Amino acid sequence: MSNFIKQALKILFFLVFGLFLLYLIFQQQNKAYLADCALKGIPEAQCSLMDKLIADFKSVNVFYLILVMVMFTLSNISRAMRWNMLLKPLGCEPKLANSFHTLMIGYFANLALPRIGEIARGTALAKYENTSTRKILGTIFVDRLLDIICMFLFVLLTLFFEYDTLLKFLKENIEKKLEQGDSITIFFVGGFVIFVLGLFLLYFFKNRIKQMKLYDKVGSLVSGFSEGIKSVKKVENPWLFLGHTIFIWIMFYLMTYFCFFSFKPTEHLNMSQAMVVAVLGTLGVILPSPGGMGTFHALVIIGLGFYNIAPSDAFSFANIQFFTIQIGYCTLMGIIAFISLPLINKKKVELSHLLLDAEEEIAKD
Repeated sequence: MSNFIKQALKILFFLVFGLFLLYLIFQQQNKAYLADCALKGIPEAQCSLMDKLIADFKSVNVFYLILVMVMFTLSNISRAMRWNMLLKPLGCEPKLANSFHTLMIGYFANLALPRIGEIARGTALAKYENTSTRKILGTIFVDRLLDIICMFLFVLLTLFFEYDTLLKFLKENIEKKLEQGDSITIFFVGGFVIFVLGLFLLYFFKNRIKQMKLYDKVGSLVSGFSEGIKSVKKVENPWLFLGHTIFIWIMFYLMTYFCFFSFKPTEHLNMSQAMVVAVLGTLGVILPSPGGMGTFHALVIIGLGFYNIAPSDAFSFANIQFFTIQIGYCTLMGIIAFISLPLINKKKVELSHLLLDAEEEIAKD
């Protein structure tokens, strides 16, 4: 089977997976919406969740959505500048335009296949800057490691401000939803249990795993990232580097907060409540679904449920945020990046070739 067919099958699998999750969420919310209409005495024929979703999209305050996209752009410019700071000690000093546009290619690629965007942006930058793909992938590993650390700190900060609200909601809802057979809740709780069991199995069978060829390949790949990790110690201005890191996450947080103002049912929510929704939304994007399709929606709906936002309104908000940033912005900027990079560098590189070249270079060791 050719690499192209393998990649196509991967993309198809995750796309179907994301659409299936989105379908489950829609069906769940539609059932709840119809039940709510029945309580209010509204005929089922006049109660369409899809019609409500369309009406909610038409009612948004576009000014705040533009502001959200500006914040996302600023965070990505800052991320590109921080990335350049990691690359400089390795002897690579790319143009800021190249770093920013390849970052956009990464987001665009993630809409097709989760986490493939890191390979795509690393390979693209390596091609345009004529440097080692492995070296650049090492700095991307550091970039993501910093995100995980910041995410952990963000979660702790959120728990500090909203601990009572979260604990109360979990006690009142998770057990009840499991008893009722709620499919989305069962999916996430089941996924967490499988993840924990997987960690135990990896530990239990660690000696047998070490004898596998895959272990050597992964070990080789991880060791190749060591240069990227060491580059953190060699950045010229550590305080500026830290400043970029803080700024990126402040922008992520404010994106959710200002998105609240774009939609009437959420415009009253405060800044600490935005932290909860931002954390859950980010987790939804991290989970293995194209751009967070389905997983983002489910977790944002849960987050807004903490503050008594009606499920149908929470579903609309999740879609407004998702289609504004993950679909609209990332698709548009990805296309612009593909057009701009060859003009800036007088060199054309196709996405399919980027992914194949990266996989071949990683496989060399």
